[in-house]
Amino acid sequence: MERALHSVTPDGRAPVGASVLLTAAVILVAGLLVQPGSVAVAQAVEVKDPEEAPKKKTGTGRNAPPKGEVYTWRDGDRSLRAYLQADLVVTREGTVASKGTEVRRTGSGRIVRVAAASRSEGGPVFRSPSGALMTLPGGVLLVFDPGWDEARKDAFFAANDIAGDRLSPLGAIPNGYVVATAPGFPSLELANALANLDGVRLASPNWWTERTTR
Repeated sequence: MERALHSVTPDGRAPVGASVLLTAAVILVAGLLVQPGSVAVAQAVEVKDPEEAPKKKTGTGRNAPPKGEVYTWRDGDRSLRAYLQADLVVTREGTVASKGTEVRRTGSGRIVRVAAASRSEGGPVFRSPSGALMTLPGGVLLVFDPGWDEARKDAFFAANDIAGDRLSPLGAIPNGYVVATAPGFPSLELANALANLDGVRLASPNWWTERTTR
């Protein structure tokens, strides 16, 4: 069963800085809107992963599709998906869950394998259709139509309860913002709530995605 989250406005905020790694969908937008050589974000990961909905496959091992509850979000006209991993959490150093078996380090923590009872002690971990690990360090990448002026953007933020102190520029992308959220599901929830609103070209969770090659 696929789940798409739409309605919850997140509490709290997560700082967005040079360590934040952005989803390939945003790199695509940056390529469309920013001149070659410009930097849309402080640091981005090139992920060779089209994030398309997987075709039905058979087999096991590396050729098998990832398993887990499906979550979706929008990238323009496309609906993308990720698979929640029931046995993995992402956590910062020093927490209880960090005593589990380490699977991968991210820019801001560690992905560890834990028992089901420990899932509440860390944030969600997903896999892309190709199997790359994905986490949500916090934030939504928001791009408005180029024609939107400050008055229209201010009205949008007010209508969606987004305070000015939660906003920072999305690199050199015109009318692009990073909206601060708490880590984890609040990023996905807010992105889905904004994605289909008038004037929004992109509203994507600020994914950290494992570097993969083919």
